[in-house]
Amino acid sequence: MLGGLLKIKKSLKNQTSNLLAKLKRLTKNKLIKNVNRLIKLNDNADLKAVNGGRSEYSMKHTVSEIILKNGARGLLVHVPEASVMTFDINFRAGEYLVEPDKWETPHLMEHMLLGANKDFPKARDFHAEFERNGAYNNASTSAYEITYEAECADFEWDRILELLLTAIAKPLFLEEEFKTETLEDESFLS
Repeated sequence: MLGGLLKIKKSLKNQTSNLLAKLKRLTKNKLIKNVNRLIKLNDNADLKAVNGGRSEYSMKHTVSEIILKNGARGLLVHVPEASVMTFDINFRAGEYLVEPDKWETPHLMEHMLLGANKDFPKARDFHAEFERNGAYNNASTSAYEITYEAECADFEWDRILELLLTAIAKPLFLEEEFKTETLEDESFLS
């Protein structure tokens, strides 16, 4: 099973490169068109929304497309007066990448990545640090994606983002945590 995780990790890297290249070709124009549409809505109508049919409010925000050096793309939605930050990081690394008899491997990978890592040799220490000021994290696996999400107060967004990125990019894949994860959910073993 651990070998399967390493295979998924390597496949994740390859799939990410291939996916990013494909996304650049297929969705760049559509993404830019939608971002421009959102910006136009913001400029023209301030995204006025009706609250229970009684009152209106406008949400001032900007939307920017971010392209990292490695080709990863994302949207940054900036709401100047917001006191909470939310991050969603998605990887095309779901169950479709594995054989049916290894269906739970991506789900196991999802759990292992929010465990021990380069900076925190024990998962409980990582989670204690992450949640010390009320920040929240979660993850999910679908047929096509593994998603990591976090929410925190804006005064600590950089600390929380750094913790989340370290957990994803530098996991330790400890055998002890692997055994715990597979024992907690016996579907991993079947």
